[in-house]
Amino acid sequence: DARDVAELKEASPFFLATDIRAPLLIGQGVKDARLRTSDTDAFASALEKAKVPFTYIAYSDEGAELSRAENRIDFFGRAEAFLAACLGGEAEQWPLSGITGSTAQVKKSPK
Repeated sequence: DARDVAELKEASPFFLATDIRAPLLIGQGVKDARLRTSDTDAFASALEKAKVPFTYIAYSDEGAELSRAENRIDFFGRAEAFLAACLGGEAEQWPLSGITGSTAQVKKSPK
């Protein structure tokens, strides 16, 4: 009903993309049964349109949780580098290609 739609629009990040002011890190398992990649792709497009800087990392062989060690290490390393860049801190040196064996696919917003 109309109330459900209104609540969804009020809570959904997709409809709030223009309100986001800080760079955003998105991580997703492509096989997540609850969140479709098409929805995350649409959110990334909304962020891009709103000129919100983002990094979107998708893992093709993961579900809602990152269960493969290579993907967990890859994501946490990328998150550390992302936070260091945003907050001006230090991070371990990180290979641009990520961790060997990880299935990370990375999309960054245009500069």
